[in-house]
Amino acid sequence: MMLQRTRAGQAEKVWNAFMERYPNLEAARTAPPEDLAELLRPLGLQWRIRNIIGAIRSLERLETPDDLRGVPGIGHYVESAVRCFAFGERVPVVDANVVRFYSLVFKFPVDDRTRRDPAFHAFAASLLPDVRCKEYNWGLIDLMANKKAEVSSEIVSIVPRSKSQKHD
Repeated sequence: MMLQRTRAGQAEKVWNAFMERYPNLEAARTAPPEDLAELLRPLGLQWRIRNIIGAIRSLERLETPDDLRGVPGIGHYVESAVRCFAFGERVPVVDANVVRFYSLVFKFPVDDRTRRDPAFHAFAASLLPDVRCKEYNWGLIDLMANKKAEVSSEIVSIVPRSKSQKHD
């Protein structure tokens, strides 16, 4: 949630401070909301700060990714990221940068709705490697985090085109 509409470097500083102060869910759940808000303030976006605090308050446990279902402020993107990065599941983590990467590689048009399109998610899932999905997802996100990133022919050559040629 901290990475939504925020550069990774900025979120990392807040994450590290947050984890130092609140090393587990229970510590965060029992913290005064104003203390949480103050620590999260450098992220900006008041709606996100409210969502993070609401999610912390709503979560009773986080033993499986299914524990995230129905938690306010946690949508498909956050759930997919937790499934992949925290639980090691083979799921695509699709944000606007990942959509941009695939649209450049496969030359198909996209719009603001594409990142939420179930067909696009199925397409992205079809391209996941059988192993090291976490690294693959991080690689796509990191590669395209720079808005000026170009997709070179060397990068295009490693995308598993044989699984699917285009997004329908």
